[in-house]
Amino acid sequence: MVIDANIVISSLIGGGILSTALFLALNNGSVYRPPEMEKELFAFLEELEKQASKKGYPFSEKQRKYVKKFFTDFLKETMLHRPLQIQNFSRDKADNVYIAVALETKAQFLITGDKDLLTLKKQFETLNIVNPREFVNLIEK
Repeated sequence: MVIDANIVISSLIGGGILSTALFLALNNGSVYRPPEMEKELFAFLEELEKQASKKGYPFSEKQRKYVKKFFTDFLKETMLHRPLQIQNFSRDKADNVYIAVALETKAQFLITGDKDLLTLKKQFETLNIVNPREFVNLIEK
């Protein structure tokens, strides 16, 4: 399985079906990630740190530490895969690395909320590109 970084970030903030999908994925097989994911997660954390000095900022220092631990634990629980070849499938070039990892690792699922990736659902015979709700419904059958 491959999970888009935005699902990891959103599961932390939004909970619900996003968290369920994340934890089902981690408990139902190997989860692979591209090297870029770590950069994406920690760029989000860096943005939280920058915003922390602003008045009315919703994340406390304790919450930011929790976010860092959450990301670090997620990275430890997943397997880094550096794709050998990245082809242009998606309109958004940053999405192509997720597809490459999914195809090279023979992942059954690419879990994403990204519209550019979801439009490619029917393009791959062996890869199911699904949103979190679809993934949860398929796994819980």
